[in-house]
Amino acid sequence: MKIAIVSPLRSFTAIYSVAGVMLAQARSLARAGHDVTIMVNHSCTELPEDNEGYQINSCFESVRYGINLSQEDYEYANESILRTLRGLLPSFDFCITHDVTFLYDFLPFNLAVRLYSIENSNIRWLHWLHSSPKGLLELLQVLPADVRMRIEDLHKYKLLNSRIVSLNKCDITAIAEYYRVDENSIVQVPNGIDFVDFLGIHNESIPILNAADIFAKDIVIFYPARTTVAKQFEKLILLATYLKAKNESFVVILAPSFSNSDEGMILRSFLSMIKRNSNLLDHELVITTELGFEMGVPAPVVRDLFLLSNFFVFPSLGEAAPLILLEAAATGNVLILNNGVEAMHEFGKDTYYINFDGAPIQWLELDLPRFSIQVIYPTERYLMID
Repeated sequence: MKIAIVSPLRSFTAIYSVAGVMLAQARSLARAGHDVTIMVNHSCTELPEDNEGYQINSCFESVRYGINLSQEDYEYANESILRTLRGLLPSFDFCITHDVTFLYDFLPFNLAVRLYSIENSNIRWLHWLHSSPKGLLELLQVLPADVRMRIEDLHKYKLLNSRIVSLNKCDITAIAEYYRVDENSIVQVPNGIDFVDFLGIHNESIPILNAADIFAKDIVIFYPARTTVAKQFEKLILLATYLKAKNESFVVILAPSFSNSDEGMILRSFLSMIKRNSNLLDHELVITTELGFEMGVPAPVVRDLFLLSNFFVFPSLGEAAPLILLEAAATGNVLILNNGVEAMHEFGKDTYYINFDGAPIQWLELDLPRFSIQVIYPTERYLMID
């Protein structure tokens, strides 16, 4: 699908939140395989150096905006924007706008979008709002008469093939009043966080995140350890089967380190065999050696996975103060440690303990907090709205 993201943006500075939302949308859609172009003003500054699969077109003339435009400036801006839309949008399937049909400062752009939606019925539109309309409804009462007339004239031209996107449910009634539309034509899509970008996730981590479908899971367990019997990797697989039986949303990621010993090679084969016989799906149990990490996962990947996991389950039979335990604690994971290892009892009162030497594992007896990771704008949430 060919998608345009449109705004009279003058800067991509990092502190400008609308710019951040637009870039996150573009990245998300490009990763999903869509052809994405961001369209902004000629004079837009601080353009991203790495477009990550999408394009930026500084195509709109830098016309004047604002509430108090002269009629001449208003008409010129509208004609310039409409001319650009006519020239560029016919080849697109979808257009996402940001605030241009909403803020009074962008009335010429608002009119151009309305006129073009009437001219070209092949494009579907989503009009994203980033503020509450309540203040604008109040402001409308004190605007100059000529501005109020322009706003009234806008409503002669409906936004066709369009949905209006609100960040909050509580604003939907006011938005419907502001746009003079039925509330059913408004959809709520809250902002989220693109963790891959926000946390600076390493490129080598991406195949593991994809294999685990990690952002869709409520329970994420990551276990990197040496490939020895004493680390008891099989206990994590057993735990995964319990989680599956209880219909939990989970993934267990096992990251055995490199071992050229006979024990290590046999254990890696053994883990793969248990996985095949466990009835666990590939996105429920990920073994990183099966993804090509024969030497183990590098330190940046360990960091990323600990940042994105929320439980650290450590069944090792013998430890002192292992680094991975400190890393798991430092990244906010709930610690679930082996009750039978004396040194593990030195990690604070908020740590949970399990007797890993028996079955069943006592996971279900623990009153554990639950977390959910929200990735920004899953494509289906706003492109398949009907």
